[in-house]
Amino acid sequence: MFVAWLLKKDRIPANPLDRVDVPGGDEKAKERRALAVEQVQKLLDAARARPLAAFHERYGTAVKPTVRQKERAQGKRDATVAKYARLGRERALVYKTAVFTGLRLGEIAALRPCHLELTHKPFPRVEVPGKLTKNGKPAKLLLVPSFATELAEWIAETKKGPDDPLFHVPRASVRIMRKDLELAGIPYKTSQGDADFHSLRMTSNVVLGQAGIPPRICQLFMRHSDIRLTMATYDDESFLSLEAAVKAMDGLGLK
Repeated sequence: MFVAWLLKKDRIPANPLDRVDVPGGDEKAKERRALAVEQVQKLLDAARARPLAAFHERYGTAVKPTVRQKERAQGKRDATVAKYARLGRERALVYKTAVFTGLRLGEIAALRPCHLELTHKPFPRVEVPGKLTKNGKPAKLLLVPSFATELAEWIAETKKGPDDPLFHVPRASVRIMRKDLELAGIPYKTSQGDADFHSLRMTSNVVLGQAGIPPRICQLFMRHSDIRLTMATYDDESFLSLEAAVKAMDGLGLK
């Protein structure tokens, strides 16, 4: 389009792309699969356990009796154990956020406590500004009340300010999830497709469809511009309209 504009405005004498082959679009898009609810729970359990388990595997589960100043060493170990337990908890919260909201990894990384209304009645809610979402439109979603309570406890315990990142989402999140899947006994690749982070968003859509949520409400929840996107993933404008979707998510019983 840019070259066509240049030609129209006599900015260039000829089209420099005339001999460039146009991509045929034959390359197949990456195939993903949704996870079963039981698999999501196994993933959450693995995410919570793996950081601390890795620490214990490397350094043992107790201070060695030969260590001088054992009391001081025990204090440092206790602080480190708490750190890794908190890291595992944070990873599980990131995965739960993806399932319960359908937000993408980049959108979750952009979340701030100021985007959350965790005491709102009858349902807590989240509103992510359009400048932070993939499609440039605000993401307005209701939250499962029990999950909102978890988030409120996380914010209080970690002393997050209104504009602090809600979670630390590392660049290696994709690799980290693959290790969590491995610990959970969930294969990354199967004949149905890969289980990557976006699979959690796909899982949200599948769960809603299985719960009988109307396609239009699923589309609102998933924030798809075209309902065909919503319906395509089902098979493997308002907060009020999303109430049924939140109740369906609440029924998953994820811990």
